[in-house]
Formats: sequence, C-alpha cells, structure tokens
Amino acid sequence: LARDALLEGSVLHIDETVVQVLKEKDRKATSNSYMWVQTGGPPGKHVPLSDGVLRLLAQVPHDEGCPFVFPNPKSKKPYCSIYNSWNSARKTVGLRDVRIHDLRHSFASFLVNAGRSLYEVQKILGHTQIKTTQRYAHLSQDTLIDAANAAFAHTGNALPPIKVAVERIEQLGHRGV
Repeated sequence: LARDALLEGSVLHIDETVVQVLKEKDRKATSNSYMWVQTGGPPGKHVPLSDGVLRLLAQVPHDEGCPFVFPNPKSKKPYCSIYNSWNSARKTVGLRDVRIHDLRHSFASFLVNAGRSLYEVQKILGHTQIKTTQRYAHLSQDTLIDAANAAFAHTGNALPPIKVAVERIEQLGHRGV
C-alpha cells in the first residue's frame, strides 16, 4: 500500500543501501546484501532534466498507454528492483564496486568542477542541508589548480622576479627562503 502511494507521487527516489544479512538462505550472517529504499518527494517538486537526458529519453521505445519510461515488459508496471540489471551492467564494464548511489556523488562533483555553485547542486540533488551537498561534491585537483591560477592572474601577475623577492625578504631580516 505504501509502495503504491509512493509510485503515485510526483517524485520517486530509489537508492540502494547495504544491510547486514541475518537470516538468508545460503548466506553467512556476516555478509552484506543490498536493499532498495524508495521514498517519495514533496508534491510538485521539480526535478530538472538536461537537454541531453530529454533527447535520450525521447529515443526510448514507448508503449502507448503506459506512463512509465522503463516498465516491466510483461506487467507494464514499474520494476520492484533494478538491482540485478544494475549488477550485471556494472560487472560487464568492470565496475564491480560502483553503487548506483555513487553516481549521485559523481554527478555532484561534475557540476561543481564545471563551475556550478553548491547552492545549484543542492537544489538539483534535492538536499535540504548544504552540508549534505558538501559531502557529495568533490573538487578535482585540476579545479583547485585553476582556482589558484585565477588568484594569481587576479594580481595581474604582479609578483616580482624571485631575485627581487629574496632580496626584499633578506632586507626585512627573514631567513629560510
């Protein structure tokens, strides 16, 4: 009943989470398994889709009268789990340790490294707290170097030649340069 209510909502977030196996046939109690967690979002919440995603979705074959983008071909209803498909895909391309949730982190990092603000990333990911977004978005070394170079360029490259700088430091009585 709760699942049906979630599926009727305007936003559906599905994520995978690790759970410890306690009683599962042919599995040790210490091994991990995955569970899909579904949560609905607030009514009317807008999830921005890029032009590229919209073009890609337009190419997906669609059954007339079926409102779902990727329905189960037999039931025409949403899949209850996509774990098996995801697991096969990631193994095929050699990414055994990549979780679907990792893609959210990568997406956030791509946005920040492309110069988008944390506020924009926060809104796109649907985070209510900026601290959550900060944990998602990771700056690349190239982005950090570009930032340092921007600070240098902002000075108008006004640094003196190294010989002049050393002489000035020595005049001030500081050693260790």
